[in-house]
Amino acid sequence: MDGNDRKNCKGTSLPDRAMELLNRFFLAAGGIALLLLTGIAAVNVLFRIIHVPFRGTYEFVSFLGAVATASALGYTQSRKGHILVNILSERFPEPLRAFLDKVSALINGLFFSLLSWQIFVWGGKIARSGEVSETLKIVYHPFVFAVALGFVALALTCFAEGFGELAGAEGMFARTAAHLRRAVPFRRADRNVEERG
Repeated sequence: MDGNDRKNCKGTSLPDRAMELLNRFFLAAGGIALLLLTGIAAVNVLFRIIHVPFRGTYEFVSFLGAVATASALGYTQSRKGHILVNILSERFPEPLRAFLDKVSALINGLFFSLLSWQIFVWGGKIARSGEVSETLKIVYHPFVFAVALGFVALALTCFAEGFGELAGAEGMFARTAAHLRRAVPFRRADRNVEERG
């Protein structure tokens, strides 16, 4: 944790700090999965030179790659690192754009909650059936559950972003209305003309 992160953590609420710790935990787990993935791939390349390839490399790389990717989702969302398409919203007033961002975060949280739930259901089916991987014949439902937990962290991060500012939605609407009144001054002039007439 660098100096800026420490300063930010001191000024944040307990739920925000808890989310930060949770996302950092998953980020560390994803980093370990990524190190294992690259290590296995490197060992396989070395073994291929002496014509003894490591059996099951593709399976391990696939499983660990899925875990590494899913584990970084929540942290990336908290740092606004995902791609954002704002062709329409960039033309909105800042308060309205901020409010719509929060509503969008809540919708995303709901979507990723459903997604993680379905991944958990799928992992449970695999665990109950005793299904194993094709080459190494190992149980792989723990990797599926790890991916589901990564999506849980993403959903919680989205909910934290959405609910964090919705409490001040009334103030956002007031600022948006004030911005619109400044942006459309001709309506005031029309009212003054009507009052004079």
